[in-house]
Amino acid sequence: METAELDRLTNLFYSFKQRGERHFSKKEFLNWYSANIDLGCYYCGLEIETQISIIESGKLSSNRFFTYKYKNKSGVEKYGTRGKSFEVDRKNPKGPYSSSNCVLCCYFCNNDKSDVFISEQYLKFIGGNKENKKNNPRYIYLKSLLDNLKHKNK
Repeated sequence: METAELDRLTNLFYSFKQRGERHFSKKEFLNWYSANIDLGCYYCGLEIETQISIIESGKLSSNRFFTYKYKNKSGVEKYGTRGKSFEVDRKNPKGPYSSSNCVLCCYFCNNDKSDVFISEQYLKFIGGNKENKKNNPRYIYLKSLLDNLKHKNK
């Protein structure tokens, strides 16, 4: 794991303590993250490369995306911080940060699910299917944003 990614994950790990109970050691968290990163979004199956491509294409936008430039209170230009990596979601928002309660998910699902739904409710809400995530309407729509872009550029 490269240094910048290790630093990002270390900061993320320590931020969990501020947002709730944490049942991971740092080493357990890093191992858990590495074991899950290639599985795609837990909810919709979106791949991280596709998420980044959608954001970079401008088909969807947010002031939080890494492509959004703004000035902070001190007048320093900065970029948003979200969208370059998967986010850690608690399946039960009231539960702890732990390997049994956390999943990696795309920015879109994490924001949509928020702390409103528990995991099973959210999967039903988006028409998700754990066995074949890539057949759900959310995945199909997000992929279509890039497919439409590719057709337009031909």
